[in-house]
Amino acid sequence: IQLLPGPQVILSWPASATNYALQGASTISGNSWQTISNPATFVGGQLQLTNTVSGSMFYRLHSQ
Repeated sequence: IQLLPGPQVILSWPASATNYALQGASTISGNSWQTISNPATFVGGQLQLTNTVSGSMFYRLHSQ
């Protein structure tokens, strides 16, 4: 994870991690995980996201 100025973050993971969905949540516990559906941009093989949530955001790859 690489934080950029403002609400942007760059996420990267191995290309071998297929059949996973990127999910995000404002808290790490509980059932608040949701599949990331906001627009994302690939930059140099990495995923660049704009965080639309005020405050902290947690990310995970979830097996589909």
